[in-house]
Amino acid sequence: MFIRSLIASTVALTAVAPAFAAPASFTDVQPTDWAYGAIQNLNARYGCLVGYPNGTLKPAADATRSEVFALTNHCLDNITQFYTQADAQLAASLRAQIGATNKRVTTLEVAAVTATQRRQLGVGNYGGIAFSGNAANYPGVTPLGNRVYESGVTLQGRLRAVELGNQYAVSARPYVTFTSTPNYVSGGVFGGGLATLDIPLSRRTLADGTKVSAANLYVGAGGQVGGNQSAGVGVVGAEVSVAKNIVLFADAKIPFAETGAETFGSVRSGRATYNYGSGQGYNVTGTVGVGIKF
Repeated sequence: MFIRSLIASTVALTAVAPAFAAPASFTDVQPTDWAYGAIQNLNARYGCLVGYPNGTLKPAADATRSEVFALTNHCLDNITQFYTQADAQLAASLRAQIGATNKRVTTLEVAAVTATQRRQLGVGNYGGIAFSGNAANYPGVTPLGNRVYESGVTLQGRLRAVELGNQYAVSARPYVTFTSTPNYVSGGVFGGGLATLDIPLSRRTLADGTKVSAANLYVGAGGQVGGNQSAGVGVVGAEVSVAKNIVLFADAKIPFAETGAETFGSVRSGRATYNYGSGQGYNVTGTVGVGIKF
């Protein structure tokens, strides 16, 4: 049974080997035997089956383990003679190509995973909407006294411009603010742009070994125009990635010059009329919002 299994398993090898001078046929192997073709091929191509001294193979007999080992060793010795130097070089070339292909595939897989992780874990680029507000002292401005409270909506974004090594980044942050009390302080609509240095507060390691910041402290400066708010502006803020597409941010924008409405007029409340006069100041605007990564 061992011989039958071994003969059947080696049939596939006969299709690729060169011709070989066939030894004498075995007297107990007939053309009607199911393994006749395999036996003849192994003899003709490789000379593997030495059989017994009396010229028989005994294909139906059980084989001892020693006989199986001897047969296998003899076949391997004979088969190796058909491998040329060209075959060895071709095999080495194929192994090298397969290794290089595997390396490239692995590199591409790591790059794809890294890109996904960087977008999902890092702060990245985003655009968002925020609540903004400020409070400033203006003499005699409103019926409520000298303090004006404003609220509004700010559209704000982050565009990472330059990576400074594997630590810091420089970003551009455009914004537009729509205020609720244009007659008093901010003049309705104003906007500008900021350049910031982003300092990582929390870093995560990616598949390629690099790191990405999941939370930043940012400081910088820029300018704004519109309404009564045209001035140079400083900013300090923080941002954090809370989901694969979501960023929360908050900052304070501090003008470098007095801003706000500088007008004269009156406000009527019930039967009373309140006069207000000049009212410029350092109008600090706070912003808290949520952004969508892109």
